Amino acid sequence: MPAQKFSFEAGGPKRVEVRWGLSGKQYEVFFDGARIGELDGAQVGSAQGATIQLPDGSTLGVLLKKLPVAQLQVSRDGKALPGSAGDPATQVRTASIILYAVAIIGGGLGLVAMVTHNPTLQQLSGGGYALFGAAIYAVLGFFTSKRSRVALALGMGLYALDSLFTIAGGMEATGHFNVGGLLVRAFFFYYLWRGMVGLNQLRREAATSPTPSA
Repeated sequence: MPAQKFSFEAGGPKRVEVRWGLSGKQYEVFFDGARIGELDGAQVGSAQGATIQLPDGSTLGVLLKKLPVAQLQVSRDGKALPGSAGDPATQVRTASIILYAVAIIGGGLGLVAMVTHNPTLQQLSGGGYALFGAAIYAVLGFFTSKRSRVALALGMGLYALDSLFTIAGGMEATGHFNVGGLLVRAFFFYYLWRGMVGLNQLRREAATSPTPSA
C-alpha cells in the first residue's frame, strides 16, 4: 500500500502518515503511529480536498492534484507540511532538480553528438555548445537550490529560449513537429514556474515572520 509520511516542521519527526490503496478509493490517516480515521478518495480528489481533525486539535487537509501528474498536497491548519507537493521548499527543490536534469540531458546529447559526428543530432543538440549550456544550467540549478530568485528566473528564460530554438531546429532537421518533445519541455517548465511560486511564498513568509528579539 503506497504511503507518505510528513513532519510538522522541516527536520522534525514524521508524525503524520497517509496511506492509500492502488484504486485510490480510500485514504487512511495515522498520527504518531495510531490510525485516526480514513478519507473518501473522491473527496480527496475534489477541488476542495478532504479534512480530518488530528488528536492535537489541528486540522489536516489532504488534496490530490491530478494534473499535470498526481501530487498529494497535505496541510495542517492550511499550511503545507514539509515534503508535500504544496510545500514551497519542496517546490524550489524540485525546480533545482529540473535544472540539473536539463543540464544532464542536454550535456549528454551534446557529448554523444560530438562523439558520433551525427549531423542531425548535432543540429538538434547544439553539439559542443550543449556542453557549455549544460554547465550554465547546472550553475543555475545550484543557486536555485540556495533559493535565488534571479538564478531561477534566468533558468526559466534560458529554458524558454532553448526550447524555442530546439523545436525550430528539430523541424528544420526532420521536417516534422515534435509533439512529444514539446510536452516534455512544457512539463519541465511547469515545475520551474512552480519553483518560482514557492520562492515568492518563502519570501512572503520571511517578511511576515516575527524578528527574534536580541
